Amino acid sequence: MPKGREEPEILAFTPMDLTNKRIHVLLNELNRRQFSAWDSKTIKDIEAYYNALRILFLEVEPLLDRDEIERIKAKMKDAWNIYKEIITAKTISPSVLILFLNKLDKINEAIRISMQMHEYFFKKGAKKAGLDEILERLLSKYYCKQCDSEVNLEWNYCPVCGNRLKDENGELIKNAVVLKE
Repeated sequence: MPKGREEPEILAFTPMDLTNKRIHVLLNELNRRQFSAWDSKTIKDIEAYYNALRILFLEVEPLLDRDEIERIKAKMKDAWNIYKEIITAKTISPSVLILFLNKLDKINEAIRISMQMHEYFFKKGAKKAGLDEILERLLSKYYCKQCDSEVNLEWNYCPVCGNRLKDENGELIKNAVVLKE
């Protein structure tokens, strides 16, 4: 093992990891219910979609800003008014169901946009996986014979000294590199 390199540490789950996992599970369930609601357009499936949205909102509400919360709550209130109309009506027009589904999609979109604004889905940096680091140490490496710098077998020349690594046919020149394990 090269000097200065530490063994990868095993980290325990933090509460935020568990919350992110829960939100991930809720988003997958929400997607499933959204597809079902739009596919069947039955009140049962549409109610399931509505309930999944409400549960997701309750989960992420503490992570959002007051303005975002108010914007989502306003959209939910609009949807609730249509929902009350649906459950009290003797007959339900397909156009009302489509309107309700569109309102639910707007709530879904607002929640996801708010989550993206708080970088729920994306991270600005990247961390090497521990397995990659271990494999990197176990796999053989090639070095330029002229300057002893590590080289990639895809390269034609050593980037440090300019030593030619491949011939005209793209084949590795055996006396240009050395294999170290």
